[in-house]
Amino acid sequence: GAKSLAQVLVVVPTAQSGRRLRLELARRLGALVPPVVVQGAQLLLSGDEDGLAGRTDEIRAFRAALGEKGTLDMAAQLSDIRGVLGADALSFADVAERIGGILADEETADFEIARWRELAALEERYLAALKAAGKTDRIAKMKATLAAPPVLPGVETVVLACVLDPLPALRRLLATLEARDGIALRE
Repeated sequence: GAKSLAQVLVVVPTAQSGRRLRLELARRLGALVPPVVVQGAQLLLSGDEDGLAGRTDEIRAFRAALGEKGTLDMAAQLSDIRGVLGADALSFADVAERIGGILADEETADFEIARWRELAALEERYLAALKAAGKTDRIAKMKATLAAPPVLPGVETVVLACVLDPLPALRRLLATLEARDGIALRE
């Protein structure tokens, strides 16, 4: 019969690399039940992606949150900053909450604490604008996934294929799956 790799979940960097992997496995091994192949972000943002905010939605929501003084460039920069923080499932509010302990002895601590609190307040307006548009925030979705990781029935091994620098949030998710479900992690 056909060989089966259905018990393997392969995390790839791009959709194209996943397609090439499946084709190469079929070419080399013939009849094959392929592994489950996903991008890392798909694991972190799994579920109902229809309502998930895309970049345009995020920029629109930041423009709404900024009000009259908000420019497109400013909204895009704020979206980019949240994107960087999102790699570890952090929001402006998370940074505002932690920054005091991190910068306790710095002379600019008061300024930085105030700045991140302002960003956290802006983020609240941003989240309200996303909600009004019927969209779900990516960072909130990642946090929900990390809090309640998906069950991957039949998966025994997760392979990080050519994912050179996995997102910290993805590493946390995989560590949870390894501990909770006994799934082996291979890089």
